Amino acid sequence: MTGERSDLADPGAEGYALRRYVDRMDLAFALADLVLSRAGAATVSEIAALGLPAVYVPYAVGNGEQRLNAAPSVDAGAALLLDDAGFDGDVIRRVVVPLLADRTKIAEMAAAAERTGIRTGSENVIAQLDRALAARD
Repeated sequence: MTGERSDLADPGAEGYALRRYVDRMDLAFALADLVLSRAGAATVSEIAALGLPAVYVPYAVGNGEQRLNAAPSVDAGAALLLDDAGFDGDVIRRVVVPLLADRTKIAEMAAAAERTGIRTGSENVIAQLDRALAARD
């Protein structure tokens, strides 16, 4: 996905599809072998919960929170972190494309993501509510 304002041309390469916008991320994630993304908190948690390996390029504005969001996945071996300042086509050719070709590394990263991701968010919230209600009584 390039974003709706991108003027990048679709190269028409086999096995590659350029999309400006995807409104069914569930389907995109279901097809993904690897995710290349910014590192917003919700995005990182969703990707980890799905057990997907990732390459994060934290947004360079703010207080560095996106780098902190990605840190647990990076530390666990589920993700790589690339700096926005130097992120260009050469980095994709040098880092991302070889990673996609390394099925063993992708599988290792996916296994690490499965160990890192939290899939019990709803249950955790309900448990917190139950504890709060019990403490009130």
